[in-house]
Amino acid sequence: MRLLKKRLKLGDLVGIGVGSMIGGGIFVASGLAISQAGPWAIFSFILATAIALMTGCTYAKLCMKYPSAGGSYSFLRAKLPIPLSEAFGKLLLFGYLAAISLYGATFGVYLAQFIRLDHRLLGSFLIALMGLLNALGVKENSKVVNGLVILKVSILIFVALASLTLLKPENFYFDGYLGLLKALPPISFIFIGFQGFEIIVNAVEETYDKRDIVKAIYLSITSVAIVYLLIVTVTIGALGSRPIHEERALFDLAVRSLGNLGGALITLSAIISTASATNGAIFGSSRVLYSMSRNNSSYRGFIYLHPKRGTPVLAITAISALSLILLWLLPLRSVASVPSLIFLIAFLLVNLAGYKEGYKYSLLPALIIAYFITFSEPTSLAITLGVLTFLTFIEFLKYK
Repeated sequence: MRLLKKRLKLGDLVGIGVGSMIGGGIFVASGLAISQAGPWAIFSFILATAIALMTGCTYAKLCMKYPSAGGSYSFLRAKLPIPLSEAFGKLLLFGYLAAISLYGATFGVYLAQFIRLDHRLLGSFLIALMGLLNALGVKENSKVVNGLVILKVSILIFVALASLTLLKPENFYFDGYLGLLKALPPISFIFIGFQGFEIIVNAVEETYDKRDIVKAIYLSITSVAIVYLLIVTVTIGALGSRPIHEERALFDLAVRSLGNLGGALITLSAIISTASATNGAIFGSSRVLYSMSRNNSSYRGFIYLHPKRGTPVLAITAISALSLILLWLLPLRSVASVPSLIFLIAFLLVNLAGYKEGYKYSLLPALIIAYFITFSEPTSLAITLGVLTFLTFIEFLKYK
């Protein structure tokens, strides 16, 4: 088995995780959660963090036992029938591709406020740039990602601290313990904001010490949770339980505290966030495709590694090219929730694999995530399960 070059350290892994998790989610999720749960949204984020930590623990343990660049795909290949795991691998790749396309489109929409060009053209530039950065090497890539992460987290913390003078104690009124039930519905879309930790395990073959994967998972989830909790708490205190614009509450907070400078900073942070999330998704998906190529002759060409940089350049090129095609041809709004749903299915199956491996605690997050999936948007759920069923059927025919 060929291995990628080991160049990543703990700080690089945390950068990958945090960069992937603080994508566009916090800019929308905070306002939506507050509008649904009021001040109880704080507990929504705490509970989502707990589920993410439990799922992260399962990933960490499975990664130590099955250290492969394929991540979720490799874990399930070890625990499920091969046709089902191969079908899931294809579905996971599509989820990554759709996510990259959505990130690119979002990046283009934000940047188009400053550069008057088609958002798809701007998104294409981002995807091509991040694909090139991934191909250059993991160490070179991590330096850029770490810089982006530091910048965007600094902006978010600066905006939150600048807004402390706007806090009103009466906005933190909790209407009895039964109000805690309001905290439950927002957990599903908040939890998706933590999905980036799954990408960390894809770097296990490129780390000096695979035990750093475990530390990076916990550190990245904890760090992101602190930022999320700070943002949502300050937003509630400043804007109250009913933000005027649910989907842009964080932008409104920044404008109210810092004026036009605040709006520009949040927009810049959103641009950086979508860029780092795109980078992380290209990194993770190219490793999944590379890992699948080692197990399946149908993808054999993608096993090629650059002789000097040790990166799966053909896999990276294929992922970038397919994402560009989706960006230009697919009506992304109609399938916007599909990538999140695919990752929820991934978390469900990996937790079940962990339970089968003997990690009893994995059953609780599996049941909670199954609940999220059951009550997902019906059309997206039907499309995703239909595609998975079809792919599994095809794989069983090939296997026989």
